[in-house]
Amino acid sequence: MPAESKIGIALYELPATPDYFHWALVVVNSENGGFSGGVSVYQITNTRTATGQRWAPYHMSVSLENSVRFIGIVQIGRVPWGTSEFSEWIDTMPVEDANFPPAGYGWSCAWYILSIIDALHLSLVDTQGLPDSPLLLYHQVRQCGMVLNIMRRSISLPIVRLDGSRVLRTHSFEFYMAIHRQSWSVLITSVILSMSDVE
Repeated sequence: MPAESKIGIALYELPATPDYFHWALVVVNSENGGFSGGVSVYQITNTRTATGQRWAPYHMSVSLENSVRFIGIVQIGRVPWGTSEFSEWIDTMPVEDANFPPAGYGWSCAWYILSIIDALHLSLVDTQGLPDSPLLLYHQVRQCGMVLNIMRRSISLPIVRLDGSRVLRTHSFEFYMAIHRQSWSVLITSVILSMSDVE
């Protein structure tokens, strides 16, 4: 059977910005099942220099559950390459492309990940409604992040699809109890309001 890799967007907390997140792309061999254990993480970080802001790639292999700021994963789909081939391909992607974000948006870790997914669009399978518009995907992922933020309080590795539905794991009872402990009406209202702001 040909090698395949499963990919998702990992979201991390940013201080004092509950509806904005640090974005990273997570990749794992499809034969390994889910994203538990060691996964390849692709992201960019920025530093201030004398000439302004500089973006640099920061790729590593980690266990996501061990990260304090990790919130969860938005599952995107699969590509018909192994993780080594994917790593070689992603090294060809520009670390910065100021022309990619739409008007009103600046380059960031989120737009780096969105540019990669946009480049992968025709190769992706099992995408479960991945939109063609990077801007629409940007808003969908942010909305999923609000759901993941609640799930993370009870589940060490929450994963959702783009429509917000949960990817089932072994913590179904814990998640069921979490639903009844949280004020989900507040969460649902905030998601609906944020969706109404997206044209």
